Amino acid sequence: MITQTRINQEFSTREDLDWITALTAHQIKLLAEQEVIQLGLFDEQNLVEVESVDYPGERLIACRNPITADSRAQKREKLLHKTE
Repeated sequence: MITQTRINQEFSTREDLDWITALTAHQIKLLAEQEVIQLGLFDEQNLVEVESVDYPGERLIACRNPITADSRAQKREKLLHKTE
């Protein structure tokens, strides 16, 4: 995987090259806090396309992974149980 800095420096001027990147968990959290990604959208489908002024000219595709969500919920419950 390459960094956004390297993409900007080496690849962004190449017209013959496109790429797919992934946002970090922190970036996704910020988009959710800004209500760019609305969790209710995932009630109808697991894949949504959103736009953000923070990412001009970029397509943002978000998906919900129910397996990861279940795993995190179980981990959260275990941690809460330990603190009781």
